[in-house]
Amino acid sequence: MTLIAAAGALTTTGCRITNTSPAPGAPSPADAPPAAAAAADPSVDYRNADVVCDAFTRALLSIDTTTDPSPDDALPRTAPYVTGPMLATPHALPNGIRWQQWADHQARTEVTTSTYAGDAVQANGPVRTARLAQVTPVGRDGWRGQTQRYVVYCDLEPHGAQQLRVSAYTVEPLGD
Repeated sequence: MTLIAAAGALTTTGCRITNTSPAPGAPSPADAPPAAAAAADPSVDYRNADVVCDAFTRALLSIDTTTDPSPDDALPRTAPYVTGPMLATPHALPNGIRWQQWADHQARTEVTTSTYAGDAVQANGPVRTARLAQVTPVGRDGWRGQTQRYVVYCDLEPHGAQQLRVSAYTVEPLGD
């Protein structure tokens, strides 16, 4: 299934989710949320691509069914780590996230991240880095769901003076 919007594109191919910023000059739909710049997270070194990707990954995969009205509420939490156009881009959660089951248990996710061997810096273009993420739903009733493992690839571009922000990302589930 492929979703395309004037504000950006989100492609779901099998189990891979790719999210990119819109092309420069692309029109934005009238009903798109404003792409206001978010305040920087003071705990993040925005000069370090790995640190920015790590913070983005944690925000993207942190879910709490008791406070989030829907599974789509993770994207606004990524605002401090992304370029403005990413805020207006459609978003979908990766495979393995079972919202209704999690909501039945009033679950939130425990997210742990680490470096991934696929890290690479591109000389001509955006910086690309990757994080390995483990996501475990934990219910307030003591229930623990199956841990899902993902690789989140982040493309980062300059933003202001010596800072980087995520301009595109891909989430790939890892089979065990």
